[in-house]
Formats: sequence, structure tokens, C-alpha cells
Amino acid sequence: MRLIRTGLFATFFLFFSTIAFGQQKYPSTLLWKISRPGLTQPSYIYGTMHMQDRRLFYFGDSVYAAIEKTAGFAIEINPDEMMDSIFRSMGKEDTSALLKKILSETEYKKIEKQLEKKFKTAADKITTKKLAQEKKRMKTLFKKKDDMPAIMDLYLFSIARKQGKVTGGIEDLADQFEITDEIGKFDVYDFIKDDSDLRFSYMESMLKIYVNNDLTSLDMMVNGNLESSYKDLLLIKRNRKMAMRMDSLSHVRTTFFAVGAAHLPGDSGLITLLRQMGYQVDPVFSSKNIAPENYTYTAKEPLWLKVEDENKMCSVYMPGTPSDVMLQGTLPLKMYMDMGEMDVYGITVTPLSEEEAKSDSVFDRIIANYKKAAYDIQSIKKISYKNSRGIEMYAIQEGAGEYRYRMLINGNKLFIIIFGGSTGDNLYSAQAERFFSSLSFNEENMAADQKWQLFTNEKNAFSMLVPGKTAASKERDDDGELYDQYTSVDYSDGTYYMTIIRDTKAGYYIENDSIYFDDYKKNMESNPAYRIKEFNTLKFKDYNACHFRALQQFNGLEILLEGYLIRRGARTYLPMVVMPKEKADFPQITNFFRSFTPLPFKTGEWKKQVLPGTGISLFTPAPFIMTVADSTGLILTRT
Repeated sequence: MRLIRTGLFATFFLFFSTIAFGQQKYPSTLLWKISRPGLTQPSYIYGTMHMQDRRLFYFGDSVYAAIEKTAGFAIEINPDEMMDSIFRSMGKEDTSALLKKILSETEYKKIEKQLEKKFKTAADKITTKKLAQEKKRMKTLFKKKDDMPAIMDLYLFSIARKQGKVTGGIEDLADQFEITDEIGKFDVYDFIKDDSDLRFSYMESMLKIYVNNDLTSLDMMVNGNLESSYKDLLLIKRNRKMAMRMDSLSHVRTTFFAVGAAHLPGDSGLITLLRQMGYQVDPVFSSKNIAPENYTYTAKEPLWLKVEDENKMCSVYMPGTPSDVMLQGTLPLKMYMDMGEMDVYGITVTPLSEEEAKSDSVFDRIIANYKKAAYDIQSIKKISYKNSRGIEMYAIQEGAGEYRYRMLINGNKLFIIIFGGSTGDNLYSAQAERFFSSLSFNEENMAADQKWQLFTNEKNAFSMLVPGKTAASKERDDDGELYDQYTSVDYSDGTYYMTIIRDTKAGYYIENDSIYFDDYKKNMESNPAYRIKEFNTLKFKDYNACHFRALQQFNGLEILLEGYLIRRGARTYLPMVVMPKEKADFPQITNFFRSFTPLPFKTGEWKKQVLPGTGISLFTPAPFIMTVADSTGLILTRT
């Protein structure tokens, strides 16, 4: 059940004890058996509440019995797919929509000051992602010491997986993203209000309804108070898809379906929809409730998988298939989350300069960065492991969990192994020790030279020679503008080779390349982190360009940057090398710049295109788009 507007609180309280005339009354249970002719065994549907409050976890004996006797278990979204999506977005810049752009000008102006006060940042920089992060933070206000490690759905999912059930989801991730996109702007009004007491009262009332298995009151609240547009978005469309998926899966194997309880009742609820599809849907009652610590079952030993880092320099074992995460567009990380225990497993490798590899200064910088990011460092100790030296650090991030890190230097590589959880209870568990002790180094791959290869990008029309794989990412600059970045790392000496692509904003053009280069130089000079060593304008393969070398202070380390800023029509290329100071004259760097080649743009088909809203048509190589630029009114540009 999702809160849309604060007004729903009051509506709910007014009608909390009243059942509307004609409202269907449901038996007091959240577990229902579904069967039909042609199916030899029944499946089950169970209404959940997406919370961690321990009071919700005293499940009836019939719930556990139904899980045990079915072959499959499905919740709304497959947790593995969900975590893969979350992990993949972790290291990326926030490219979500700005609230200023999804709200009308009137709506935005009305709450602009309140947004700045709430988020402590400029209102025109607040995105839907920041809104979601604030929502997550607000949930921690209701967190209790005895909360369960995972929400109910994931807790049951973990039990089913440990029992060897076939597990999955009955919705697509896109369904959840659509909900977030559509109602995100309405959530703004909830966040700018200070009504935590009212929220707490509302949640307590919801808990009471759920613990009492009161599906009738839930039906009254959901179907009686949700506006039709939200009800259609949150429930009706999703219920139809869920019912069809349940029908399909029930014909494959007996399955226990655990979905939000709000999806069960009502004329468009799952109970009604399944009956309309020919299923017999019967209530199932329990004789007793079982405390979570009192439920016992025979767990099957999970199969741990061998996981190698991006360049196969080391391996560990994890209890599942990890996701690939790219931190800040440069650092590849393998991460897996055990959704039942909420334990996180991670591993990454990053190159070090010769100077860094010989000292412990890199550890000091890492610790300082964690402190700057508001991590509470609990302990640090020196360790050694299989010809490597390093540290083990225990740190807490408020509202995000507790983590145990091992950082090991082997040769000129830094290996980072991470184990974390919502609490510190599992940091020294058997699973954690098994994970850390499984680390193995591949000395042959660590010593091998990387093979340089040609990287070509058709979308942005360029090619370059790079030392190994190239990671593509979309980043956002300080002005909120997006750009493309392509990065390759030479693990033998810690040098980063990258190209940054910026396109001129639609409706604008750069009048003078020399002014553009001068502005770039002035921006570098005004930044105290940079010290320019060289800066000159020139031609780069017949294009106007400027070449620079600069020293930069980065995380306590002085590094050298060298690059060419190349102007090409509405596009700017910046091939650049970030390196330790002592590597400035290496031939690989010269070869990289010589290899960079702008390629022919992909030409569109010239055909008649209509100017939006005018009826005027012209022959162009692409459709026109409309943009509103400041106070100049409507600007029509072609893409």
C-alpha cells in the first residue's frame, strides 16, 4: 500500500471503524488457496506488508505449511533482478528527472523554498532520485531495534529459497519504474510536510489491520479512498498482469505467491480476477501463530559460485551470481546481496602507482575519504594474507548498514573485499569468514601485460586505442548537464585513458572556438585543485583544439592530467589521460592521443518533417524537437 497524499490519512481515520454499505466482507485471513479443474495440486496467494516490523512476522502455521508443500515461490519482483538494477545504478551519476521539469511552473514556484529547506540544496538541482533517497531516509525514522533484517516478502523468499524452491517474481521491473515516474511529482507534497507523528499513527493503524487479518477494512481503505487514477496505476493494471502470471505459473508448478495485501480485495483485486478466470479461491485459516525464531525447517546447502574480478586477477566465492557495478565510471565492482539476510558481498581491484604500492599512504587516503563520507569508523587493524599486506576496517554508515572491509596490496594492485549488512550481527558470521577466506590471487594474470585494442563508438563517432576493456557511463556536471564518458585502465601502471563527449545544448551553438578554449582555461585556473603546466591551441586532425597538461590534487594525491579539447560542430571531444606524475612521458600515452580519430557522423535520411504545432513542413535529416529556452520563447531545432 502506497501513501499518495497526506489527505488520505484523515480520510482513513474518519472511516476506520465504518464499513461502507454494500462493501464485501472477507473472512479473517490473508492466505487463500487457488485451484481449478486440470491442476492436480493447488497454489496459494498470501497478502504481505512490505515492512520489517517484527510484529508482522508471527505467521500462521498454515502459511509455513503452504510454502513447504509448494514447488515454487514468487513475490512481486524477482529480488535478484531488483538488486542487479540497484547495484548497476549505484556507481552512476544521478541522471533522473529534475523536479523542476516534471512539475508545472506554478507548482514548482509554490514549493521551491520549502524544497530548499527540506533538502538543504538549490531546488533546481533536486531530482526524483534525491526524492526517493529522502523517502528511504524517512523510513528509518520508524525503525525499531527489534526489526527483522529484511521486509516480510524477502524474509519469506529467503526461507523458500533455502528450502530449495524455484523462486522468482510475477512483475517486471519496468512496472515499478513506471509507478515511480508517474506519481513521483505527487510525493513531493508529502516530503515537504513535517507530519511524522501523523505518519506514525497511520502506520500503527495499518499494522493493526494487518495483524488482525482484516482484509475487509483494507478493502474499504484501498478502494474507498484511492482516487481512480492512482488506483488504476497502483493496483488495477498490476493486478491484471499478476493474475495472468499466476495463472501461467500455476500450470507449470504449484506456487506460493506473496504479494502486497492491498492487491487481494475488491472488484479488481486478485481474488476476484482469479475467480473470473475460472479458479476456485478459498480462504485458509491457521490454528496458531509462530514466532520467527520458533519456525524450523531443513535447509538445503546453497551452492556458492566462483566469482572473478573484471580482469581475472583474483577470485572469491559468493552465494549467488553478482551484479556488475561501475563506480564513478572507472572502478568495476562485483556485488551480490543475500536478500533474506540482507548481507552484501563485494570485490574490486584497482591499480596503484609504484610510489603508492610501496607505502601505506593509500590506506590513509581511503580512511580519510570514508570519514569525509560520514562513515563512522569503528576499528582498523593491519593484516596480511597470501603474500599481500593491508588493513581490515569496520565502518558504519548511518541508515545504510555496517560493513567490514579488507584492503590488500599485492604487487601494484589494491584488492578490496567487502562484506556488509543492515546490522553488524553477521559481520563475523560463518558466511563472512567463508567469503573472506575464499580470496585467491591469479599471479599469472596480475603479471601479464594488457593487450591494447581498438575501441570504436558509432553513436558518438570516434575510435581510440586503449589498454583493455572500455567502460561507458553517463555523468552529470556541476551545472546539471549530462555527458558521455568512456574509460579504460592500464592496471600495470595505474594510468586511466578516457574520452569525454559533450554535445551543445539543443537550440544553442558555439559561436567562437577560441572563446570556448579560453573559458575552459579560465575554469581550470579558477579551481584551486588544478595547476596548469601547459596550455596551447592547435589543430588536431584538421579540427580546432587546445592541448593542456595540469597537476591535480585528488584525494590527497597529486596526479597529472593531459588532454586535447577538440571542437567538431555541435560536439566536443576530450580524450584525456590521468596518470601518476612519473609516467608523463611514456610512449603509450603518445600512442593513445595519436590513435584518437573522429569518425564520420551517421547521416540521417533527408525527408519531409513537420514543425510541431505549426503545420509547416521542411526537408531535414531528422525530426524537429521543441525546446523552451529561458525567456526567448519557443525554439525549433533539428536533432
